[in-house]
Amino acid sequence: MANRYEVDQRAALFGARSSGIPIPPKRNEIHAAHSRQNMEDQNNAAIDDIAAKVAQLKDVSKGVHKEVKDSNSLLESMGVHFDNASTQLKGTLGTLSGMMQKGKTELCRMVFIALVALVILYFAVSKMFGGGGKPTDLTAELQQNTTGGSD
Repeated sequence: MANRYEVDQRAALFGARSSGIPIPPKRNEIHAAHSRQNMEDQNNAAIDDIAAKVAQLKDVSKGVHKEVKDSNSLLESMGVHFDNASTQLKGTLGTLSGMMQKGKTELCRMVFIALVALVILYFAVSKMFGGGGKPTDLTAELQQNTTGGSD
């Protein structure tokens, strides 16, 4: 047996102050023990429920991570395609603007050539059909034939 002044820590913790003599539990203590056991069971059930929800959240977060990864790769590929399209569009616009600049000078040149051709054609036709004031050899010959005079 131990020293009589030595306190049994376990017994002191659970309410028994005497050395080795068991004290019969009281009705309130039994009720308190059942209440603690019920609380412990409820806590364990709540912990199990929280663990299940955490596992479910983990699965959802893995799904979200996969979707984000797929979306990022899709966006990156779309960005590359848009960059290529932008480069091609800039090249096309540059070509079109160059054609427009050439087109203005080409259009002016063609209009000038057409006007010169029309002026030349006008003078050629007017000279051919006697549009000038002086009769041509053909018109003089026709007049002689119609009057019946001979030279």
